[in-house]
Amino acid sequence: MRRSAANDTESGIAFGYVFTLVFLIFGAITILTIFALQNGMMPVINQFIMQGKVSSQTANAISFVRTITMALPIIALLGCFLWAMMRGVQSRDGMAPTSTAFYTGWIVLVSCCIISFLMAFLGGFVIDSLYTELDKANLIQGTAISAEWNSIQNSTMFFYINAYFALTAIVPCLGIVVFFKSVVWRTVGSRYMGGY
Repeated sequence: MRRSAANDTESGIAFGYVFTLVFLIFGAITILTIFALQNGMMPVINQFIMQGKVSSQTANAISFVRTITMALPIIALLGCFLWAMMRGVQSRDGMAPTSTAFYTGWIVLVSCCIISFLMAFLGGFVIDSLYTELDKANLIQGTAISAEWNSIQNSTMFFYINAYFALTAIVPCLGIVVFFKSVVWRTVGSRYMGGY
């Protein structure tokens, strides 16, 4: 027995409301958990910064990732609004973005922010510690190294250090791109939810 178009529209609208409410609750819990995690680690990070155990490059990478994380509530609300609009506009031809794709994009975004934060802090701390020890041993642009090694340091080591810190900025940006791509992704719909 086929359902009427009015019945499909009403159940689709109801699903959209329920999905939005569930996402807002789930998103708020996720964001509060991330904030608690980062705020718990910030005293240790600030202590390392004050003691000079981390470089300004590491501190800047951590600051950038925290800024992206602080924007998560705005990104989540914007994504939810766009999902609802795209769903309404594209549902006529049966090619609306699904809730599964939306949640998957959200999980990828949150994972990218957490991974980037840990990369900036832990990786930055390891790089800074290694650099400090090599500097103490007079192996970084010091008198104990040859001109060839000094040239290699300038051309490769510093490039890879900068590339690593650039990666800590790229990872959350990729998460944002994946999230918004999942919001507007045109799919046939979930077979379990009758195309919703």
